[in-house]
Amino acid sequence: MHSLLPYSMRCFNPDLPGNLKDKYAILDKIGSFDTYALLKTFINSKTTEFNIIEDSKQVFRFDSMVFDDNKRIIYGWLQAGYYGRKTDIINIDTGAIDFEKTTNNAEITNHFVYFFLPKGLNKGISLLHAYRSNGVKTLFFELFSKYFNQKTTRNLQMHALSYEKALKGWMDGNVKEVRLIKFVGWADSFDTLLTLGSDEQELILKAPRKGALGVFKDYLNN
Repeated sequence: MHSLLPYSMRCFNPDLPGNLKDKYAILDKIGSFDTYALLKTFINSKTTEFNIIEDSKQVFRFDSMVFDDNKRIIYGWLQAGYYGRKTDIINIDTGAIDFEKTTNNAEITNHFVYFFLPKGLNKGISLLHAYRSNGVKTLFFELFSKYFNQKTTRNLQMHALSYEKALKGWMDGNVKEVRLIKFVGWADSFDTLLTLGSDEQELILKAPRKGALGVFKDYLNN
């Protein structure tokens, strides 16, 4: 039910020399700005009271945040929830309604957040807590990346990271089934409405019983 999802944090700068992979800026040298300092200032501006996002009907604030300026680590809680929907909160032992949640009420979940933005490197790491597959990556990224862009005129990137040992396990795993999906778009507007804009043909290849179609990494190398 609870999980910590890892993400990389980078800033692409097309003006830097070299290949595309070399065009990521040092995070403490985004022009005259330091990403760690920007994140610290942004978080401190969102801690006093809950902030309301009317478009998505969300509320949020940061709470009990710790800033380790020497190690350049930030961690604490991002409290977030939704409002705008009336629901009943029941007691599971009695079945009775304990609380009637109105459209002006928001159920708040505490999400643990952790950021490591090392000095002199072009990549930082963040760990964001999710509960029942509901996380705060989109909420955090949309807010902070906008603030980041306003200050630096550059764009922040956050991409999901895979746990290396878990990935190795998958890479050596046997492939039992391969699905090939042919995706064809429709030009006719009526057909588009009926098929939601596409037609799909699916071919499924299955390994014989107790057999395999090779290992997963073979498909990535070809």
